[in-house]
Amino acid sequence: MTTGVKAKLTTLLLDTHRLISLWIFGDVAYAVLPIAVLALITLFLSAGFADFLLIKEWSFATIVMLGVTIRKFIRLKVEVQQTPRSYKLDGGVQAHILILIGAVLVLSLVILLEKGVLPSRHAEILGLGQLFLFGMAAISSFMGLWVEERDKDNASRLPDGIARGWLLDRLKRQLELAADSLSFVPFTAERAATIRFSEPINEARVRQLVAAEMAHVLAELERVEGLVATARKAIDSIGTAVRVRLPDRPSDAQQ
Repeated sequence: MTTGVKAKLTTLLLDTHRLISLWIFGDVAYAVLPIAVLALITLFLSAGFADFLLIKEWSFATIVMLGVTIRKFIRLKVEVQQTPRSYKLDGGVQAHILILIGAVLVLSLVILLEKGVLPSRHAEILGLGQLFLFGMAAISSFMGLWVEERDKDNASRLPDGIARGWLLDRLKRQLELAADSLSFVPFTAERAATIRFSEPINEARVRQLVAAEMAHVLAELERVEGLVATARKAIDSIGTAVRVRLPDRPSDAQQ
């Protein structure tokens, strides 16, 4: 096995381990915890597991995992997709809603069976139905996490195969975040003129600390100005890479 193949295999195993860990200890653990507790109590009391598939917690866990997955798909639809309508994301959300409706329906039937409204001959079917929907919800939760983590990975590494529109959309979002962060500076200046600061116990010590912090602020401001100048130059090369002719900026015309 060559070094390159071994490195790729190691990376794949580490990514898979990280993804499974996030899935188990993130979305699944809290949903499965009540079922695990009931299983331990049943085992401790030696009550038998004949009707264990009929406990309502299976449906509760299914509904929780489906709700989390639907929220993830909606976030991806709103923040990530390139077009107003994406049949993949739309279909994914609608499919999970249908499964959610099925889980609620099965939960209702289990409750009716528990109350004696439904005959006991439906118990096995309802138990298997709960288990089947729980398995689908668990797989869907894993797929939702995988898609979410893949989007984060694409955003951090910008690998081959991404679309130009996706790249520019991600760049625009990052610039919007930077602009929102910088807008805090004039807001701080406006508020600082009217804020009633707390009275320090040691005025001399506080002045030293404030002077040091202000020096750090100015240093960060210089770094931001340098990054802005670098970003302006980088935008031109990005335009060339995505085959778009950039319009003249007002600052360029003045120069």
